[in-house]
Amino acid sequence: MKIVYISYATIPSRTANSIQVMKMCQAMALNGHKVVLLVPDKKSESEKGISDIYHFYGVKNCFEIRKIFCPLIKGKTLIFSFIAIYIAKKLKSDIIYTRSILAGLVASFYRIPNICEYHQSINNLIDTLFFRALIRSAMLKRFVVVSYALKCYYEEKFPLVKSRISVFPDGADLIAKDNITPIKINNPGNKFLVGYAGHLYKGKGIEIISKLAQLCPWAEFHIIGGMPEDIAYWQVRLTPFKNIILHGFIPHREIYRYLLSFDALVAPYQEQVSVYDGWKKTGGSGDVAKWMSPLKVFEYMSAGKAIIASDLPVLKEVLKNENNVLLVSPGDVRFWERALTRVRDDLGLRKQLGQQAKIDIEKNYNWEKRARQVLTGI
Repeated sequence: MKIVYISYATIPSRTANSIQVMKMCQAMALNGHKVVLLVPDKKSESEKGISDIYHFYGVKNCFEIRKIFCPLIKGKTLIFSFIAIYIAKKLKSDIIYTRSILAGLVASFYRIPNICEYHQSINNLIDTLFFRALIRSAMLKRFVVVSYALKCYYEEKFPLVKSRISVFPDGADLIAKDNITPIKINNPGNKFLVGYAGHLYKGKGIEIISKLAQLCPWAEFHIIGGMPEDIAYWQVRLTPFKNIILHGFIPHREIYRYLLSFDALVAPYQEQVSVYDGWKKTGGSGDVAKWMSPLKVFEYMSAGKAIIASDLPVLKEVLKNENNVLLVSPGDVRFWERALTRVRDDLGLRKQLGQQAKIDIEKNYNWEKRARQVLTGI
């Protein structure tokens, strides 16, 4: 099947949505489909100095990437959608896969079968009208969401979508530890190494880590990721903490080398979580705490390390307390301290949590299986 994937993601960039798009395109291609990814050519927002996009993301060069000129003016998403759909028609695609309601609607207008994947709620009148039109079209073959909480939201607000909505949480690569060399971390004090990988927006949990570091001088906290402005902001505020190491941005292809070098991993999401706006140059926006399916959590699981995460309802769709994770109250740092002390002192628990998390990735939450399931029956 020839699949044209249409995304507004900035590629290459540090954003989670761009990683998800690249991983899904690779997974579809590895499942035997011919895949072409169409994205806007956002030169000013793209990561600089990247000569090989596939290498940057750690994916195989098994699908085509085409960048489309799109002026940064009002109505840019509509302009991009029409150009992308025109190209898809020229390519004679069998189906369009998109993370955009608008692109799905334009594809439906041109009678092209499409799958639309969406990761958040709809909060304005225009998008509501577009979505109502999209779900009335027979060309929409499947509407994909990443959590059952989000599925319930759409089914309640838009009953017509019930027959075509499916839940497929995000995923991670299947990794073989024997093929990856962990980063060697200088640890003369033999401290317990705690890792965090992800963005530094409001609600991601960096505030909890800064408090936790004060309560746990026996641990060393390693923070990976962030946009340049966020890294600079936190470098100043975390200067007093000698047991917090900011590594800054690490290309995604290297992420598992870091995760494998830590004793435990933390995902301290708060009850409100910001996300990146792909058309803006900076910062987090919105709130996805009710609906999210964070890539970070699945990558943690694939690394086979003990995970401590926030006890948020949506995370419990995948994470099971005392089984593949320890879940704790999001905002109470004392609970985080107790959980971290527990995994430090109980090697058996640490191994059990990590092993079960890895098994869950292999069975249920890897990219190739996700791509196969998303396309089943289309």
